[in-house]
Amino acid sequence: MADTQAQLLLITFLVVSTGLWACLVLILPRSLRSLFRYRLWVLRDELVDDVIAKRIPLTDAVRDVLSTMEALIRDSKNVTLGRWLLLPRKSMQVASEYHKGVEAAFSAMTREEQERVSYFRQSVARAVAMRLLIGSPLGWLFSVVFVTAKYSFALNERIKSQLTERLTASSAVHRDGNKPPPLSTCVG
Repeated sequence: MADTQAQLLLITFLVVSTGLWACLVLILPRSLRSLFRYRLWVLRDELVDDVIAKRIPLTDAVRDVLSTMEALIRDSKNVTLGRWLLLPRKSMQVASEYHKGVEAAFSAMTREEQERVSYFRQSVARAVAMRLLIGSPLGWLFSVVFVTAKYSFALNERIKSQLTERLTASSAVHRDGNKPPPLSTCVG
């Protein structure tokens, strides 16, 4: 009887674990991709509304932001950390001439128009960064490693500064006799 219950419990555990794994690896990335596409659609609609309302002229800079948004929406499945890391850098060099023209059109805009277009550029960059970090299992792994490293370095720096302060304070108290400070004053 106990052996049968143990087997049933093991089978239940395996089924639940497999279901959770499937949700994590199959369903969650699709949902996150959908959320990414939705954010970009909202930004794109807002930018088009600004162009239609003549708050922003339809220049090369605005066309560039619109085409970037549309390309990201269309190819959102390919916007992952793994693909971004493997992206050939040569294509970036070829695009530099095009971006000089875009920046010239951006410079010709008024200050308010530049601020509005910059808002859209930054919003797209933020959405892409979030997509890269939380949109795929490799991004999740990178995020966990990055956050862990960031906090461990911060903790290390805090410990070093506290130890330095304590050692400096205790050595100033014990300078007169050239005796080393007791260990209890340095730790804890």
